[in-house]
Amino acid sequence: DLIASKTDDGQVYTCLAELDLDTNTTKVIKSSSVTLQTYFFSEPVIQAPLTIVVGKPVDITCSVFNASGNLQLALKNGNMTLARASSSTKLIIYHTVHPKMELNGQQLTCEAELTLQHHSETIVKQQKTTLNVHPKGNGFEVVMNTDTTAVEIGGSLNVTCTTTCLNPTIDMELKSGLNKYCLQVNNSNTCQFPVVEKWDLPVVCIVMCKSENNTQKEVKKQITVYNRDLVIAPHPE
Repeated sequence: DLIASKTDDGQVYTCLAELDLDTNTTKVIKSSSVTLQTYFFSEPVIQAPLTIVVGKPVDITCSVFNASGNLQLALKNGNMTLARASSSTKLIIYHTVHPKMELNGQQLTCEAELTLQHHSETIVKQQKTTLNVHPKGNGFEVVMNTDTTAVEIGGSLNVTCTTTCLNPTIDMELKSGLNKYCLQVNNSNTCQFPVVEKWDLPVVCIVMCKSENNTQKEVKKQITVYNRDLVIAPHPE
């Protein structure tokens, strides 16, 4: 077994056979030689956004970062070639996709072919990706509801933030020092504040919508906090 390295390229290896006839000192000698050719050929890499929105062009790249030989690189959609180029080392090709809903679910292939000088067969490698196209959004709404608009100091508060975004990240922010326990289910996030101990309590709901190109919206609601035992004395005459 031979573990080839770059320094082995061009090395000649010979197999030598000798036949001793025993009848005299003459030997029949035969040999066969082979020249070793080494090569590099890294895996092709296809890069596309995880989510593509209708009407927003995106670039798809197809790359091979290390190769030695005659490299042919192609980006394909089925039998249709979208981009093609050749090189003897590394190579990156691009194609701009103008998304339509008909492209959703279609598979793109980054195909690399390497031809060696002393090798009769072409070496082929591929990587595929599936387009995930979403319809163009018309914006999204964020609504925040509370179980009360006024809470006594030491009491609890429940706040629910709901959005029409299909795949949101929802966060609830408030003054530091207040503990919260939150649960997000689909496009709704409910937070409980078990003990309210702060005056002037603004609660902010922040939604980042992935299907709307990571657009962020926030809604703020002011909660009145009161102390039942607070006594306001009249101003002395």
